[in-house]
Amino acid sequence: MAVDGVAPRAKMNQQRSRRFRTAKEAKEVREKAEGKGEKLPDEKAFDSNCITPGTPFMTRLSAQLKYFINKKISEDSSWRDIEVVLSGHEVPGEGEHKIMEYIRLSRAQLDYNPNVRHCLYGLDADLIMLGLASHDPHFCLLREEVKFGPSSKKKNNRSVPPSLNLRKNGVKRISVYQPGICKLLFVTSLPTTGVSGPRIS
Repeated sequence: MAVDGVAPRAKMNQQRSRRFRTAKEAKEVREKAEGKGEKLPDEKAFDSNCITPGTPFMTRLSAQLKYFINKKISEDSSWRDIEVVLSGHEVPGEGEHKIMEYIRLSRAQLDYNPNVRHCLYGLDADLIMLGLASHDPHFCLLREEVKFGPSSKKKNNRSVPPSLNLRKNGVKRISVYQPGICKLLFVTSLPTTGVSGPRIS
């Protein structure tokens, strides 16, 4: 498990400008609503800047993840025979890059099992490049198929919700990329009436 830490220097300026822009846009929306005389909600609006590395929230999150892992290993028999590695926000780097670094370090060990399978889930486009750069034949990337833009009637208004719940959402496609051997697997769920489980094509 890896939580995003402080971003690399090359990405810091981009993240900083994004956070300032988010705060500015939220302020403008609030002022516009007040100008129209709209009643604002009593509760404080959620600020995504409070979940960045180094904030009290991230400190509590890391502590709760450690507590959760210790609790599951000590109480849940299905967790006792597995090794859980946690990298919190105090370790610099993005979560997916920290996971890939761990995989690379594991492969460099003399006792590494070459048949170990790796599966990484995420929508970031750079995950495809990370998978290709691993040169691992047993590496796969689980991605949802997200469609952008307005849906048209010609396409039956079939949009893909950002959720992995195949049965609940009716028709859905999930792409599984195996960059090491250039395989592409589509998991397509069927309408839930009279059908059990997903279809693999």
